[in-house]
Amino acid sequence: AVLLRDGSAVSLLIDPRAGSIDYVPLLRGLGAPVEVVNLEFGDCVFQGSDHAVAVEIKKFDDMLTCVTTGRFAGLQLPGMASQYDEVYLIVEGLWRPNPNDGTLEQWRGSWIAAGHGKRRWQYRDFTAFLETMEVKGGVRLRRTSNPDETARTVYGLYSWWLQYEGHRSHLALNRAGRDVAIFVRPTFVRRVAAELPGCGYDKSGMLAGAFPTVRELMGASEKKLRTL
Repeated sequence: AVLLRDGSAVSLLIDPRAGSIDYVPLLRGLGAPVEVVNLEFGDCVFQGSDHAVAVEIKKFDDMLTCVTTGRFAGLQLPGMASQYDEVYLIVEGLWRPNPNDGTLEQWRGSWIAAGHGKRRWQYRDFTAFLETMEVKGGVRLRRTSNPDETARTVYGLYSWWLQYEGHRSHLALNRAGRDVAIFVRPTFVRRVAAELPGCGYDKSGMLAGAFPTVRELMGASEKKLRTL
């Protein structure tokens, strides 16, 4: 896939076909540098800091059709996975399980049975398909209620991936004493170091590497600490 750059800003590429093109004015209204380009796979794609990202947008009814025909799992997903590092699937619409029997319903001014014809869709079957796409297919799933929310979701993903290397809010030691970035319990020395004023994720790691025990850490001179 060809990913364009507009000056210092990476373009958000949108396919001109029906469905995709509808999001162009919404995204431009949010400030996204949109380029309309023919895409083989995906409704919109962009280049993050070091990842090529594709986003497929499915209206709820279209997603139901894809479950039946296998078009997404058999054609679109393999195509995106072969060309891009990250693949997102946004399913747009409102749906729920019927509170009495668990059948799948969608909102059309009121809650009605989802789909067409004689098939009665079960909520668990539809969500199981989405779960399979996410777990087995490696797709990152998002659910939105309307075109405006979809556009804002796409723009949010675009903005996040442009700064992928700079995101550090996940690098924190929580109160349970676990390193939530890698789910490995930090050493006791590091947990103690993290409580020192001005000592966050990075500094606590450096101190834990320099001082094997809490006694050595507490006994270190100010001069020694300033050299780290």
